[in-house]
Amino acid sequence: AVERGRIVYGRYCELCHSADGKGAGPLSRHGFRPPPTLHRPFTLEMKDGQMSHLITFGRGAMPAHAGQIPVPDRWKVVLHVRILQQREAGGAPRTAAGGK
Repeated sequence: AVERGRIVYGRYCELCHSADGKGAGPLSRHGFRPPPTLHRPFTLEMKDGQMSHLITFGRGAMPAHAGQIPVPDRWKVVLHVRILQQREAGGAPRTAAGGK
């Protein structure tokens, strides 16, 4: 699940969110507005289901990915984002229930 999350994130998310989740992906160097960092408090406090919903339906400048990313892979992307957040914070990842 961890490896699949990394692969899917790399394929669909990294162009905007960057490999480290800080939002400086390659598209931001070509005139696209960079997304907010995945390490900001708002995203850190999101429940996993909220993040999956955001991947599915998009919001603001972020497009929906329901047609590109199958449901099981969306959850693996959430897992990958939590791992990125853990690395940045140097702590434990949040659980599926949203706890620490």
